[in-house]
Parts: sequence; C-alpha cells; structure tokens
Amino acid sequence: MSKDKKEKKRKKRMKKVIAYIIAAILIIAFNILYLSRYFLGVYINYKRNDWETDRNFYAKNIKLDDIEIDKNGSKQIVYSSKKFRKGKANGNVFYYVTHNGNKIYASIKDYKKYVANCDEVTMYAKDCQYSYQSDKGKINATMTGNQIHFYPVSFSKEELKKMKIDIWEKCKNKIFVNEYGTDLHNHVIYHDWKKQKVCTNFLIKNNETNTYGKVKGESLITPGKYDRLYPDSDMYSIDKVEKYDRKDKMMNEAADLYYNKKGEKSGYFTLYGMILFVFLVLLDLVYTVILGIPLGVLFLIFDW
Repeated sequence: MSKDKKEKKRKKRMKKVIAYIIAAILIIAFNILYLSRYFLGVYINYKRNDWETDRNFYAKNIKLDDIEIDKNGSKQIVYSSKKFRKGKANGNVFYYVTHNGNKIYASIKDYKKYVANCDEVTMYAKDCQYSYQSDKGKINATMTGNQIHFYPVSFSKEELKKMKIDIWEKCKNKIFVNEYGTDLHNHVIYHDWKKQKVCTNFLIKNNETNTYGKVKGESLITPGKYDRLYPDSDMYSIDKVEKYDRKDKMMNEAADLYYNKKGEKSGYFTLYGMILFVFLVLLDLVYTVILGIPLGVLFLIFDW
C-alpha cells in the first residue's frame, strides 16, 4: 500500500476517533447540564433550614378580648312533616323528630300548630359566629345548638361568653396553616417542616351550652423570598403577583423536579442517574476506551 493511501486511511480513522470522542463529550456535557437541576435541588434542600421562614399562625397568642361575636341568631332547618313520629308515654300522646341522633319532642299543641297541615316544617337551632384577625392570622368559628325549636331563637349572653372562652382555650395548642387538607373526620394529618402538628380547622363541642361547631384558622404571614421553593408552600399564603427572573424560574424548576407531590425527594433522578451511569459506562467502553483512545494513540505512535 502506498504511503499516500496509508496517510488517507489514517486520517479517515482519526476523524472517526475524533467524532467518537466529540460525541461522548457532548452527551456527557448534555447530561451533566441536565443533572445540574438535580444538584441545584440538592442545594435548595440543604439550605432549607436557613431559607424557609416560619409562617405558622400560633393560636396561643390570641387574646380572649380580641375574639369578636359577629352573629347571634337562628339557623333554619327544614323537615318533611312525614319525619315526625307519634309516641305515647304514661298515657300522654306526643310527637318527635330525630335531630343529630337525638329525639326532639313536640306537644300535641305544637304539632297541630306547626306540623299537621304542612308538607314541610321550618325549625330553628341557635347559631352564632365568632372571628379573630391579626397581621399573623385569623380564625372563624361557628357554633350551633343541638336543640331545635318551632320559632326563632338565639343564645343568651352567658352562653355566648362560655362558648367564647371554650374556643379560646381549645385554640391555645393549635398551629394553623392555610386550607391544605384534613382526613375524613376533619382531623389533622399534616406536619410542618419542623415536624410540628398543624391544622386548618378542628371540630368543637361544648357540653355546658349543648352546642357543637367548627373552628377554622388561616395564616396571613407574608412568605419569604425562597419559601416558594419548598413542598409545603401550598400550606401558607402565596405572593400571587411576584415576578420571577431567569434565576428564580431555574430554581423553581429545580425544586419542582427535586420534590415529589408528597413533599419527599423524588425518585425520578435516582432512576435517571442509574440509567445515565450505565449508558455512559457502555459509551466509554465501546467508543472511547476500547476504540477511540487506543486507536488514536496507536495511529499517532506508529504513524498509520
């Protein structure tokens, strides 16, 4: 084989080797660039204790006098007249309807006046609302009486005072976040990043006034600069008008990829990393280690 042909063949092989090496470098660079979002997510998670601010609304700081009564009146409850049943005890006839598992009794006089000639009857239960608000958070509570009546009713001042104190006392150990979720029984099932039990609402019952109700709380604390990055950001107030620059958008994407919907570290990058590792090993062995570098060295040494 002539010297010119050998030279052409050597250059052709060298071009292939260089192409293999460039391809390997480009693929490796692309994947490193892609994985950089994961590494940024790792850094974001590492800085969580420093960056995430405490946005919990601690109800223990509520003062009794700051809880206001917004409403005191009646709640209407409509029953079909067919729901009423007739009973007899000690020779006396009476009527009753079941409400919240309890029997509500009506005399013959009330039955004839309010129920007998109607398809539906409107009854009334005591109902009131309390509220509290500060720059840290707010609560709203609704209390309803267990007894129902044929006429509008309302709570006495003494009943209102007792329920107000009860709400205040039962809020003392509560930490409120925004509407994030509860289980089927409205029990708290969430914790903040400090592992503290938090809630959005809780049920309440007061035996002294024979009432039941629900207390709902919400945090109003303004979020910090990086609070949006963490998976519990939905549990707190969000700055909906905040504008993000390129750096912010990149950090948001990294956080979204790093955390899954449950707020845990996503397994996506672990799987991707394993696949990438295997791929790069095969690529290096086939194209770079076995073919590229050895052949390139031999070509240069022996001038093939």
